[in-house]
Amino acid sequence: MKPDHESSMPSDLPMVFILSKGRSGTTLLQTMLDSHPEIIAPLESRFVAHFYQKYGSRTHWSIAKKEEFLNDVLTSIKVAYFWDLDMNSLRERIDMLPENTTYGMMCKQVYASRISPFKKGTPKVIIDKNPIYSVLIPIIRKVYPDARFIQVVRDYRANVSSYFKFQPNQTVRNLGFKWNLYNSKIENFKKSVPDKFYSLRYEDLVTEPERTMKDILEFLGLPFNESVINYQEDVESSYQGYLDRATSEKIRRVREDATRQVHGNLIKPLDVKLIDTWKKKLNALQVAELDEICGHFGQQFGYLDNEKPSKYKKAPWRVWLEIEKLYWYYSLPIWFRELKSKPDIGLYIIE
Repeated sequence: MKPDHESSMPSDLPMVFILSKGRSGTTLLQTMLDSHPEIIAPLESRFVAHFYQKYGSRTHWSIAKKEEFLNDVLTSIKVAYFWDLDMNSLRERIDMLPENTTYGMMCKQVYASRISPFKKGTPKVIIDKNPIYSVLIPIIRKVYPDARFIQVVRDYRANVSSYFKFQPNQTVRNLGFKWNLYNSKIENFKKSVPDKFYSLRYEDLVTEPERTMKDILEFLGLPFNESVINYQEDVESSYQGYLDRATSEKIRRVREDATRQVHGNLIKPLDVKLIDTWKKKLNALQVAELDEICGHFGQQFGYLDNEKPSKYKKAPWRVWLEIEKLYWYYSLPIWFRELKSKPDIGLYIIE
């Protein structure tokens, strides 16, 4: 559905970022939030962080520089392959921005031009979810210093079990330490701006979706709407149109391949039985190892009931380095990064 004309310049729309370790149900939450008529919540893309080093400090935007930014965003793989954009509205919005606008404001025009599968009124909030933002918090804060955050936590045993399907060569130990590192970064940042955070457990979203969504929407300053718990119907009805709007056969195939599983999961009713599937996939030794590694946050989030508090386990330097290099990578000049690699289109939207 095309964006509301009244929102052609979304300068006052607050930004909210969803932080989590991957495979924690953030795609489900993003879909539920996007179904609200007053929320813009597109599929994940890293374009804000990806182009920060190129445009983040820019304070003067000529016509040529605006066009360059637009071309960069449109050729960003995740936007190009998976986002539906109203190009007429996007160009109009960017053209209307003053020359002394900010990078953050330019990015807002992209969010606001995305065509959602859900019926929209006048948007009040823009929400961006991407697990990697948990590592890139300093960059996000430079672009949007007033941003708020939603933290999603999932049981470490279920999270690790879920990763085995996509990363079969990973060990339980390494995956457990990565769960620790991501949550450590989020928790440390949350201490500095507690009033800007809403934290929830994935399990509560599945078992009590209406109560949880009411709490989230209250945090966002929005009224509850039944659409956020009845989102499946619109997901089902819009899927074929989403494929048909692909601008090439290649993009259509990529969309179909990458969204097949996530689409199938999103149109199913929430199933509380899936919460404990890790019990059938992990053996007792693996669970014990994860309890030892993740016990500190496991207790804090209510996943491990020990009388004696567990101490935080520091990760081996190789695992720590694997996470830290993500931030270092996005801190490099974009021309250097693009010499080394291109974004992986993969199954990036399946969380």
